[in-house]
Amino acid sequence: MMLLNLFKGPGAIPSPKQKEVLAPCESIVPDGCKTVEECTSLIIEKCIEKVPGISVALFEAMQEDPKSAEALRRRQQIPSDAKAKIEQLIGPFCKDFMTTHEYKKGNKDHPGYIFCCEMLDYCSFYVQTWFYIVCGVVGLLLLVGIAGGAFFFFYSKRKRMGK
Repeated sequence: MMLLNLFKGPGAIPSPKQKEVLAPCESIVPDGCKTVEECTSLIIEKCIEKVPGISVALFEAMQEDPKSAEALRRRQQIPSDAKAKIEQLIGPFCKDFMTTHEYKKGNKDHPGYIFCCEMLDYCSFYVQTWFYIVCGVVGLLLLVGIAGGAFFFFYSKRKRMGK
C-alpha cells in the first residue's frame, strides 16, 4: 500500500485499477535505506525494473481518481512549491514513460504525456539528453571552425610576408 499512498494520500481508498497496476510492486522491500524518501525512491526504482512499462498503466489509472482526472482534463499547472516533491516521486515514472510506445507514438492526450510533459514540464527540450548532445556537437564544430579560421589567417599572413 506504500506506493498507493504516494499517489492517493494516506488513508485514501485506491480504485481497483490502481490496486491492479501497483500490485506487483507491493511486495518490494527496500534494502539499505535510511530515510523515508530514500526508501520510496528505492521502491519506485525496483518497481519500474520489475514491471517494465508500469508508468503507462499507472498514468491511465490516475484518470479514475476524480481530482486527478479533472486536473489532467484542464491540464492544470502544478504549484512550484509542490512541483519539486512531485518530480522526485513521479520523475522515475515519467522517465520510464518516455521509453514506452505510448510516448513514442506522440499521443498528446495520453495522461502520462499530459502529466509529465505539460504539467511537470519534464519533456522540455532543455532537460532532454539529445539537447546536450546537440549543444556539445555545435560547440565542438564552432571550436574547430575558429581554430581552422585562425590557422588559415595566420598561415596565409605568414605566406604573404615571406614573399
